[in-house]
Order: sequence, then structure tokens, then C-alpha cells
Amino acid sequence: MARTCKAELDKDPERKGYGVLVLIDKIRGYSGFNVVQSRD
Repeated sequence: MARTCKAELDKDPERKGYGVLVLIDKIRGYSGFNVVQSRD
């Protein structure tokens, strides 16, 4: 909860929702070959 922004916390005042953290290693373009962004 400490890492969640206030706007998102305000949308769930009873705290019934779940948070999901997604780590992305690589973003590829439409062709599937072009790496647009990657994690070091």
C-alpha cells in the first residue's frame, strides 16, 4: 500500500482490491524483432 498513489487508493476506500506488480524485461516493436526498450 505504501507504493500505491493516492488516486488509486481513493478508488478503493474499503481496501477490497488487489495490487499487482509487473516487471517487464523487454519491449519489442510490432515486428517482434526490434527491441524498443530493455532492462539492464
